[in-house]
Parts: sequence; C-alpha cells; structure tokens
Amino acid sequence: MNDQTHGILLHASGKAWDGSLHLMTGNFSQVSWLRQKGASVTVERDLAKQLRLGASILTTSGSFRSRRYGAAHVRFGVNEGSSILGEAAITQVTPLGQEGQLGDVLFVQGSHRLKRGFFALLTLEQARPDFSFPKQTLRAGPGLQYFPIQRLEFRTDFYGTRALDQGVALTTYTWLLQAHIWL
Repeated sequence: MNDQTHGILLHASGKAWDGSLHLMTGNFSQVSWLRQKGASVTVERDLAKQLRLGASILTTSGSFRSRRYGAAHVRFGVNEGSSILGEAAITQVTPLGQEGQLGDVLFVQGSHRLKRGFFALLTLEQARPDFSFPKQTLRAGPGLQYFPIQRLEFRTDFYGTRALDQGVALTTYTWLLQAHIWL
C-alpha cells in the first residue's frame, strides 16, 4: 500500500496456528490530518504439513478516506525451502463525502530456494480499485532475496506495471532495492 504506520502489534501462536492484532495510530512522519488510524487482524492455520490457510481484515479511517479490506490466503510448501503464496482480497475505499468503491486484489508469489539463504522470487499482482469502472493494474516481475546472516536481509525486485484505464495503457518499470535489519 506504499504506506507505513506506527502502532502496537500483538502476536500469538500455537502448534498449528498464528494470529495477530495490529492497532494503528497512523504515520507520525505525516501531518496529522493525513494519518490513517485503525486495526488489522490476521489468522492462519496449518491444514497439512506444507499447507497453511489464512484470513485477514484491515480497517482504517482518517479525515479524507476510510478503507476496509478482507482477504483469504493460502501458502504451499514446495520441496525444501520453496513455497507459493496466493491471496485474494475484496477492498472498499470510501473517500470523504463520497460513496464507497468496491474492488479486488489478486496476488501470487513463488519463492524458490537456490541455496541456503538465497531465493529467487516471481511476483504476479492484479488490482481493480472499483468494479464499476474499467481501471485495472497488472504487475509482474522477478526478484532475489538473500539472508547472509540471521536478522539481515537484502532484496531486489524488478517489476513491470501496466495500468489500464478506459482503454489506455501505461507501462512502467521499477527496480527496487531493500535492506532489512531486525533488532
């Protein structure tokens, strides 16, 4: 969603399940009227040794819009260290003083272990912000993910994005570089 937030995340897990509750107070680096406040809930359950099913709900509101998302996802383990993640979501975005727009998001990502700590990724995404309006975004691209040591990740992705709006298509290409450090 190209956004960040400050808040508190509560997480619990058992032998075959995980769950979290995230209470959000908004992005403090933004001016206060732009901040989206809300909550999200995620639950996952193992159905088999390499199969996990989950669902999530997000609701936020602010001075210019409210958002509500509901999603279901599935994770498949493939061989040792490789996986496929699929997610389908229904979205509702309601700009201030307007009627809500129902849309959807579909996301699939494959992760293939090349060697210990090094993975090849392939990501496919589709998003329609409003079912009643012919606008759609398609995104696809490869990536590499590397964990040289515990608590350190390097990632690069190359995406081709095609935005379709009333018969007009705009294609852009993006190269992303990320470094994550866990304390």
